[in-house]
Amino acid sequence: MVMINQPADQESEECDVNARTYTLIGEFEDHFREVVARHPDLEDRREHVFQAWAMQKIAGLQLAVETIAEKFNAHIGS
Repeated sequence: MVMINQPADQESEECDVNARTYTLIGEFEDHFREVVARHPDLEDRREHVFQAWAMQKIAGLQLAVETIAEKFNAHIGS
């Protein structure tokens, strides 16, 4: 939903967020199909598979942020 007085760049960010959301949903669907293909017994444990997948995504984000922060703050340690 776009607000009437919403700045154009904020609308663009909202569109970017929505696009990224759909990309992630697609990635998870692909991942889930691969997991079930290898482990058919997990088909009924979709939520569990999602939680494990999401934790891996969050761990990757955390590592990326820490790496960026280290590079950004490298001058402080010297």
